[in-house]
Amino acid sequence: MKEDQSIENLFQETFEHFESDVRPEAWQNIQSRVDAAAAGSSAASSAASGTSLGTIATISAVVLIAASAVAYGLLGEDETTTTPPAVATIVEEPTQSTA
Repeated sequence: MKEDQSIENLFQETFEHFESDVRPEAWQNIQSRVDAAAAGSSAASSAASGTSLGTIATISAVVLIAASAVAYGLLGEDETTTTPPAVATIVEEPTQSTA
């Protein structure tokens, strides 16, 4: 473990102030890729806006159907007309036999 720490310290001390020179072409390459990615994301967002119109229409239809079902349940036919009449229960008295 002590050997690992000494190697780590050696690398830290050696590369503490190290800076590499970067060619200007590398920065131009990075900039062109960033610009291409930005152009691609704006095209994707415009395509997504067309899809969101369909999504909005679907959600609107579902909400309309749900609201219609709730309104029909609350304002529909009166419960007294839809419930069946009470059924009379006939109870037979046991007959007494004469012995």
